[in-house]
Amino acid sequence: MKATTGLTAFMLAAALALSACTASRPAPVIERGDNRIDPRAETYVVKRYDTLYSIALEHGLDWQDLARWNGISDPSRLAAGQVLRVKPPQGAASAQAASQPVGDGTVQVMPITAAPAIEARPIGETAASAPALAGGALKTEPKPAKLPYSEQNLAALRQRQQQPATAAAQPEAPKPSEPAAEQKPAQTAAPATPAPAPAAPAAVAHVAGINWSWPSNGPILVKFAEGGSKGLRIGGQLGDPVLASAAGKVTYVGDGVRGYGNLVIVKHSDEYLSVYAHNRKILVQSGQMVSKGQKIAEMGNAEGNKPLLHFEIRRYGKPVDPLEFLPPRSG
Repeated sequence: MKATTGLTAFMLAAALALSACTASRPAPVIERGDNRIDPRAETYVVKRYDTLYSIALEHGLDWQDLARWNGISDPSRLAAGQVLRVKPPQGAASAQAASQPVGDGTVQVMPITAAPAIEARPIGETAASAPALAGGALKTEPKPAKLPYSEQNLAALRQRQQQPATAAAQPEAPKPSEPAAEQKPAQTAAPATPAPAPAAPAAVAHVAGINWSWPSNGPILVKFAEGGSKGLRIGGQLGDPVLASAAGKVTYVGDGVRGYGNLVIVKHSDEYLSVYAHNRKILVQSGQMVSKGQKIAEMGNAEGNKPLLHFEIRRYGKPVDPLEFLPPRSG
């Protein structure tokens, strides 16, 4: 009897230990992979809950480009484990690089033309008064006049010969031109050029050739944090205007990215895009060009029915701190 009781107690203890191990096992965590995107990778493996729009956002791409590179006609038909190309094909990449503008315009190759010949002349001499060259010899003597000899003509000739001598001495007079060299007001103006130093505030709002501005005038509720908030949460009233932070092309409009609600994405360059989430009403369409400060949406509610705008700036798909790009607020 005691043996049976001991065996029963042992089996009960083993069952309790097994159930305790099972209960303490952690719940599965959904791997979003947001911070594990390798910008150098050419392919991406679709995970659960991924959409074509969220994959494009995380890689800083236009979802239509992503669909075209992978031959996807229906963006809703993605399967976990599917491998997508996240870099343009070789031909498309070279064509894109060939047409990529540099700075504010394309580079033009201009033919080199020979510089015009420069003719050296004495100071103060005009083209009309310049002596002609014949056979490489410079003629400085006037052509002698043929006059019959007489005392009167000889006296007149001597008088004319004395006049060029005095006139020839006159070119020595242009030494007053040296005071012109002493007119150094133009050179004294040179120190004024280093003056534009106070342009530092503008540099805060001008990054990578993009002029940034605030998308909303409301208070900042949440700031960007690595591993936390991917952008700014800006408070306000329901229906407040949401403005494009910089000029660019609208690449996405919709609610296909989890956690963002009604979303607008504007691409400003191959490097940067901006994100505007939780909108009540969207006023632009995908593919539309927008200017800085243009109203693109109206502020809506986020979780908890609190009006706010979630705003992000992404570089190559990775969220960066918007406060490093936006101009400082006054007050």
